[in-house]
Amino acid sequence: MKRKIKVVAKISKDNFGLYAFEKIKNDNILIFSKESNKNEMMQKFFESSLNEINTFLKAKIKKIFVYLNNFRDIHFNSEQFEITTNINNNKKIIDNKIFNQNIEQAKKTFNKNEYSLILFQAKKFTTNYEHEKKQYLTWPLNKNADNLIVEYNATYISKKYFQFLTNFFQNFDLKIENIFTNINSIQNLINIETNTNSEKIVINIDENNSWLALINNDSTIKYKELSLNYNDMIKEFSNNFNLTETKAKKIFKVYGKILNNNEANYLIDENISAKDISQAIINLVKKNSFEILEFIKKEKIETKNFFWLGALNSVENIKMAINTFIMNKETILYNSKYKTNLSKIIREIVVGLEYVELCLESQFVKQISLIETQPILNDIFIMKKSNKLADLFKTLILRK
Repeated sequence: MKRKIKVVAKISKDNFGLYAFEKIKNDNILIFSKESNKNEMMQKFFESSLNEINTFLKAKIKKIFVYLNNFRDIHFNSEQFEITTNINNNKKIIDNKIFNQNIEQAKKTFNKNEYSLILFQAKKFTTNYEHEKKQYLTWPLNKNADNLIVEYNATYISKKYFQFLTNFFQNFDLKIENIFTNINSIQNLINIETNTNSEKIVINIDENNSWLALINNDSTIKYKELSLNYNDMIKEFSNNFNLTETKAKKIFKVYGKILNNNEANYLIDENISAKDISQAIINLVKKNSFEILEFIKKEKIETKNFFWLGALNSVENIKMAINTFIMNKETILYNSKYKTNLSKIIREIVVGLEYVELCLESQFVKQISLIETQPILNDIFIMKKSNKLADLFKTLILRK
């Protein structure tokens, strides 16, 4: 029996990783994991680790998933738009021709020369017929309508970075099977944890990235980068106390390891106390809080369901500062119970893979990655007339 194995390359600002997951029953089980060493170059790391994984699997891998955890360099973004198509046939019926017109118009509408689409999704469908409006979550084929409105969501990265990734892995004779980001993963993770379609505000903070995501009722996302990650803190601390980043990291490490609330006046280095470091953290959060709250206000999000995905929980006072300046008593401080035996990064990769699987295995799939090289898969090709015929078409389309 053929093993179901997916290999994932993690690309972040300062480090890289290579992982293999085997699908056993309904779970993606981690069977291989390697992280880059400090200051190890991307080319050198993947050259050695790909050789290792080929030896481990006793086969040469040909396809790879790419997990992006480095938004500052890839210009990651997401946007929503609607396309309206008038139904001009005599029967006022939505047929394949109408779908093709809508999709082609959507592709033309999202025409950003400097960006490459990595995810293209039809989220919602609305028909208007004789002044009656109806909404659908799947293509309303053969429904009566005067016009059809389709709401799309497009996720994209810079074309330059997309081309870099494609060329980089082609050098190892690898085809990129799919690209996903931790925004995709965390959307899926939050939905699993909360089991609700209510609006959510997610703040993610880890070593390399910090961002705010507004997740709407229909799962569309609006994303904003923040300056709250570990490296931002080190930079702020360095500027405040006129230190090199190396010296600042050493002091911060001591602060994170030995301090508690009773040692606020403890001198860590010369005239720098634990209290000084805590205040620097508070100031950084406070500086971001105005920007965060203005963004939420601008987007007219009324929810108070905040989720904090923090990998910096051990940093003294950051939780208190976030609660004070951003959240309130109704806030949910998020602490995932899903796959708790895995690290935050591995957990995000696993649920990202599950997110991709969900997209591609659904009978009414509306999502596809690498849209420039693959067709949009939709219900036009997966008709209900024959399940066998549908499975055949789906197999042929996904084979590419």
